[in-house]
Amino acid sequence: KPFTAEQIYACLANLLRVAYQYDAASQESDALTLDFEKIALPYSLLSRLKEAAENYRTTELKRYLNEVDEISPDGYRLAEYLRGCIQSYDMEGILKVLSEMKPV
Repeated sequence: KPFTAEQIYACLANLLRVAYQYDAASQESDALTLDFEKIALPYSLLSRLKEAAENYRTTELKRYLNEVDEISPDGYRLAEYLRGCIQSYDMEGILKVLSEMKPV
């Protein structure tokens, strides 16, 4: 723990001698339609999100994302995108997105 989905899939592919076809287009298209720089988050919320991601505290991240949901429709889409990152334990991806955002 923590294992990434990619690590588990690679193990399964090796053991079962199968090849997976990944559909990365859906998560990439979500990221492309969001302009992270235009989504404004309160400074305290943004700093809490960053701290939780840096320390791999997924439960806290999920709780904070509920607050992001309520900000705006773009906030909801951002939260959904970040939830996908949490599921794949992509904390670096979350931190990259959060670093592009400006606090208000």
